[in-house]
Amino acid sequence: LKDLGGIFSNDAEFAAKFKELAESVSDYSHVLPLSKACDKEMNSLVADLRNYPFHGYGGAITAAMFLKRFVTDK
Repeated sequence: LKDLGGIFSNDAEFAAKFKELAESVSDYSHVLPLSKACDKEMNSLVADLRNYPFHGYGGAITAAMFLKRFVTDK
């Protein structure tokens, strides 16, 4: 598939429903993990939070984990 979007969610049921709905209108996607390792890498001794990974991969996952720190359930 040429265009494939990523889904990040800490709710597996919601992610599955979102994926199913998106695919019903030919918007294909894949559920990506929220990695605890990427979350841990954002900790910093000199700043409140780092928003980039030390390595050259996992940027989307790191971005999702960064946003997760600011999103609360309401």
